[in-house]
Amino acid sequence: MIFKHKAIRNKYSNAVNIIGDKAYDKDNNLLNLDETVVKTEEDKLQAEYDAQEYARKRKAEYPPMADYLDAVVKNDDTQKQKYIDDCKAVKEKYPKWLILVAVMEVVFVVNNPCPDCGALRLEDCNCPDECESCGA
Repeated sequence: MIFKHKAIRNKYSNAVNIIGDKAYDKDNNLLNLDETVVKTEEDKLQAEYDAQEYARKRKAEYPPMADYLDAVVKNDDTQKQKYIDDCKAVKEKYPKWLILVAVMEVVFVVNNPCPDCGALRLEDCNCPDECESCGA
């Protein structure tokens, strides 16, 4: 529901004013919205937003860039390495595990496939017991 107005604006370029679920053109005429089109666009926007959750979490936890610049100015390799290690720890804590697959304007969010057997879900992995690639 959070992306409904953006979905309407994306699909109806003549929508100038949106009030609740109704959109109006520049002459204040009510637009006839296809709810399926709006819902599909809304779902796509939500999936794109959800797929960037890792980035929002990373941004909140990365150490300040000033720490790195301070290390560069001081030529302090230990402080530089600490900054790099702290950044890597945040990246490991919030990995990129989502891929957006767009098919005919419908976006599906899926796990990265197992590099050995190509399974998209752990329960579908055909690898031998204890697959090191996907954890199945």
